[in-house]
Amino acid sequence: MWYYAKNGQQAGPVSQEDLMALLRDRVLTQDTRVWREGMGQWTPARQVQELMQVMIPAGMVPQPAPGMPYVQPPATNTMALTSMILGICGLVVAWIFAAIPAVICGHIARRQIRQAAGLQTGDGMALAGLITGYLVLILTALMIVGVVIFLIWAMEAASSAAPSVPLTPGPPGPGPSTLPSPAAP
Repeated sequence: MWYYAKNGQQAGPVSQEDLMALLRDRVLTQDTRVWREGMGQWTPARQVQELMQVMIPAGMVPQPAPGMPYVQPPATNTMALTSMILGICGLVVAWIFAAIPAVICGHIARRQIRQAAGLQTGDGMALAGLITGYLVLILTALMIVGVVIFLIWAMEAASSAAPSVPLTPGPPGPGPSTLPSPAAP
């Protein structure tokens, strides 16, 4: 059972669920002092681990206590961001010229994020860069194959439409020496 201070007076006892509802509904603030059996002293709600889970989703982001270090959120891996941007550029304008670097940066970023052990984020961006990069590479390969097939088809169509010219001359026709001479009058 929990107790809390309101207007300089002790209130409670209330269950943990009821206390969390009061915090979530902002009836109580994160600076409201709370106590339960087993705690050494009255403590602001923002410093009680069990109560923090309701304050963060409710927009009541707890601040570090005086003298406590501020913990930075994990940094976004820049290679992951680069991979995603290059992948999108590959789809839109630069095709293979951006797709190859997108794939390379995506693999490097995912390896760096795994090695950072939670100190870096951006795996989703790296994955997006890899997917778009590979997609552009596959589409480019299909386009090249299609162009080659079209050129082969066009050359075959052009060669079958051309008139055929015999390679050997035909039988000799009547020449001037074989013509009968005209009859005299």
